[in-house]
Amino acid sequence: MLVAVSSGLEKVERLVAQLEDALDSEDREKDARTILRQTLIVRLPNSPESGSVADAIEALAAQGDAMQSLEAATLLRCLGRDAMVSSAREASIERPVVTIVERALPELASFCGAVQKRQTYEKYEVLKTVHGRAEETLAPFVNVPADLDAVLGARQLLARTLNNPLLKAYCAPSHLAQIRAGFEVVNNKLARLLKDTASLPANMMDCKQAIRDQLAYCEAHSNFLTKRYFATYLTIADAALEKFLTSVRGRFKAQIVPRLSDGGILQKRYPFREAGRQIKLSIPLRNLGPGIASNVTVQIEADPERFLFANEELLLGSVAAGDFSAVFNGEVMTETDAVVFLVSVKWDETGGSERQGVEFMATANAQRSDIDWQAQTYRRPYSTDVAKGDTFVGRVDKVQALGNKMLRTPMESFYVTGQKRVGKTSLALAAVAFAKEHAAEPGIESKYLLWGAIANADPAASLRELGTHIAEFIIDSFPAGVQTPALSFDGSIAALTRLADIAAKVRPGLKYVIVIDEFDEIHPELYQHGNLAETFFANIRALTTCENVCLILVGGENMPFVMDRQGQKLNKFVRVPLDYFSRDSEWEDFQLLVQKPSADVLEWHEDAIAEVFNVTKGNPFFAKIVCAAVFEDCVRERDSDVTGQEVRSAIAAQVPTFDTNAFAHLWQDGIHKPVNEREPDILRRCRTLVLVARTARRNLPVTIENLLAQKHGLMLPDTEIVPVLHNFVGRSVLRENQGQYTFVLPIFRAWLVEVGGSRLIADALGEELAHHVQAAEDEAFVQSNEIAALVRSWPTYQGREITGDEVRAWFEQAEGHRQQRLLFKLLQHLRFYGDVEIREALKTLHSFIRPSLPTFVIRKRTDRRSDVLLTYADGEGKSGQFYTSRYAETNGLAAKSIIAPYHFSEQVREKMGAGLKPAALLFLDDLVASGQSLARNLSRFISVNEVLLREMNIPVTALALAVTPDGDEMVRDAMGVFDWLQFDLRYVDIIGPREQAFGKDLGIWASQDEKERAKALCRDLGSLIYPHNPFGFGDQGLLVSFPVNCPNNTLPILHSPSRAEASQSWHPLFPRAIH
Repeated sequence: MLVAVSSGLEKVERLVAQLEDALDSEDREKDARTILRQTLIVRLPNSPESGSVADAIEALAAQGDAMQSLEAATLLRCLGRDAMVSSAREASIERPVVTIVERALPELASFCGAVQKRQTYEKYEVLKTVHGRAEETLAPFVNVPADLDAVLGARQLLARTLNNPLLKAYCAPSHLAQIRAGFEVVNNKLARLLKDTASLPANMMDCKQAIRDQLAYCEAHSNFLTKRYFATYLTIADAALEKFLTSVRGRFKAQIVPRLSDGGILQKRYPFREAGRQIKLSIPLRNLGPGIASNVTVQIEADPERFLFANEELLLGSVAAGDFSAVFNGEVMTETDAVVFLVSVKWDETGGSERQGVEFMATANAQRSDIDWQAQTYRRPYSTDVAKGDTFVGRVDKVQALGNKMLRTPMESFYVTGQKRVGKTSLALAAVAFAKEHAAEPGIESKYLLWGAIANADPAASLRELGTHIAEFIIDSFPAGVQTPALSFDGSIAALTRLADIAAKVRPGLKYVIVIDEFDEIHPELYQHGNLAETFFANIRALTTCENVCLILVGGENMPFVMDRQGQKLNKFVRVPLDYFSRDSEWEDFQLLVQKPSADVLEWHEDAIAEVFNVTKGNPFFAKIVCAAVFEDCVRERDSDVTGQEVRSAIAAQVPTFDTNAFAHLWQDGIHKPVNEREPDILRRCRTLVLVARTARRNLPVTIENLLAQKHGLMLPDTEIVPVLHNFVGRSVLRENQGQYTFVLPIFRAWLVEVGGSRLIADALGEELAHHVQAAEDEAFVQSNEIAALVRSWPTYQGREITGDEVRAWFEQAEGHRQQRLLFKLLQHLRFYGDVEIREALKTLHSFIRPSLPTFVIRKRTDRRSDVLLTYADGEGKSGQFYTSRYAETNGLAAKSIIAPYHFSEQVREKMGAGLKPAALLFLDDLVASGQSLARNLSRFISVNEVLLREMNIPVTALALAVTPDGDEMVRDAMGVFDWLQFDLRYVDIIGPREQAFGKDLGIWASQDEKERAKALCRDLGSLIYPHNPFGFGDQGLLVSFPVNCPNNTLPILHSPSRAEASQSWHPLFPRAIH
């Protein structure tokens, strides 16, 4: 029996679908003829009520028109089949068939050669072959192997097939254009699947969905082309996809586990002893991989009387293999020593049919609560001055070894050398202090002299000052009444030897230790070959022969150069090299360096100490600076527990604040030339470091080839780069491995990349910059402290904290620092709502509604109001549904008050039949931007449920967290049509010009030029995502994000990836949840 269908073209398409089913069955020839007859005459004004197929053909030829192309194509579909037309009548239908085809399918008649024939029977015979020729042409679609490479390999051949002129003319009525478009969509997504392996799970889901969509289209428009060929091809593609999935299923395996210590204890301690304290609580997790876990959700429960979460469920989206955290916002309700949580994590695996999950208990302990944070505000426990006494920490073995040299008789003089900032002076003074503490009576007297304090432009005058200071030091130890001879230090300090002999007589057993710091900074005439230098070093040698005198010389990398010139005279001096703390042999000392100064306030976890070491490589100067920054952050945040995360945050903020002088020794020291001859070498080193900075900023490996490519604007011959690099390697500034250079000191790399490259240009190379564009590029570089400050101010997105590395990776997808600066400026002005802010906004919205509601009496704690009907205008899983649930939870409304918009009237009538008296109807949404979607959905909802709404006669209110003025006007205008409805739109925030990237005025931009450059950039990048809406839905270009999703009216570059066929790939910072 034939199914009754609607009239017109839709009825013809339904009959064509039934005809295909009948033609597929050998025992339904009669049905096929009947359906064919109806197909041919269904749109005729005077169709015969009975008759044969031949009669229907004659009627169509007599009454039909050029619009009946589908009927003509269907007729050709059946001409070649036996028994469709009686052989006795075939001669009589030749002319009608030719008439029908030439009128409805003129291009086909031309392409198949029928027009060229003179005789009608000849034309008819040609037309009978059309369908067979079409099937031969389409055969490659059903012969593609079920292999992904083969499917993609056949793409060009099949695309040419779909563009075959005969096929285009014959199959146009059978939706060939739509099939061709669907074919391209599927193949683009399959190609992207193999190309973009980083997004494999998401791309796999896209491919599956695209195939499902096209199969649904084939089913809705069934004909020989869609059913026999395109649907078969799609089934082959789906099988190829499954085969590919099976081959890489191991790569998709995802297993999420907690990162907890034994007993399920969180490493981080929290200030749970402060009632009312707002806390971000981080649950550390790990995806063991190797695949991506998709649709990750994390739920958490705790005793709400102790700790109340702003939101107990986080939607994390897709999570790659590796460590990650779920960050929950909450408030301490009651002082407690610990909080126990029940955590449930669920996720999908690509290709997996079942949802995976893990559930575990976790305990977070409280921090100390006895710290006077106000008193710590002005405290500086990590001083970078020379460490003396108790402030010197670690290196006990070295201190004892050097102290023993002073405790011996005779004492052994020595000199300490190494890079600056490694604690040479502190070590020398600590050794002196050790020796003085352990020396036998009458003990040790010591004198510290900084060369800069006695330096003079005249080297002889410097020598005189040195002799005078040492003499006064020795004489001060003499007993009263001891007469000392007149001492002269003009051109020699030989008199000190005579004075030492006198001291040995008047203070027997007393030892004198003299420390001369910055000895490598002495005037060149005091160490270069010459009478004064020869005399000076001879005097020092003679002085060290005195058993009661020990000289300790301290100098940097230039010390070997000084000692080499006159070192033969000081062969009794022992060289003591000093480097960074060793992880293998001095780890405990380094731990003390980090922990001891703040032990009364901070609790340093092992990973935090390791993080300090990793970024400083054990350099004590920089380690103290990092620790000082951590201490300041902890005091500001009133957080006494330090993990690796706190250290990383402090480093990101601290590095750009370093002055050039903190690192200058790395390019200024170790030049074995007189001071006045060092400048050319320093300049070459600076230029080379600028090249290194430019290369590293572009995330390129530091190789000779890449350095040469960054040389624009610098007067640096190619031949000078390699020697400078070798010098840096020899001095342990850089490390070389197979032609690639890396930094020994990671914090130096961070500074150089962040700000150092630009500062070196400003300090030494500014006049040599030949290109103003390069100067602008360097100036526009986004520094880590800017990023750190921004991400610190942001809430979590989909339950995770956006890191500084993610922000940099996002804007570095653009070319050049100036473009990157424009993208960063967009982020700086992003209106980013947080969970706590959302919760307060939902309370505010309910305060608008509450006065109009009848009194609700709560008789027990579990009572919830149910007379406020809650629904949403958008679809399932969208923002409206999410915030409807949050609204009910936040404002104490019953969950059963939430009613899906589908079958709304039936559900409400059922509730009313059970005694419910609705008091209000609320629609929830996050943002009303253009207002088009909300206005359209509300209008549809009201039209469908008008009878019920008139009957209930209750206020209907749309509630939104934020609206634009245009969106507000659009919704109110649309609702004005329903003059019988008590409608209102209420909201908390208005999105203004500062939240629109490219509004009518300048907005966030400093000038019109900057605005136009940014707009052009966002248009180009946005076109990679949505060619027709590069600024987002409605081209509004909003700068708004919510904690679980980023609206589609926001700039697409923030929330969506590029299309598969785009000229370049683009990865979003705030990926939208896939529903």
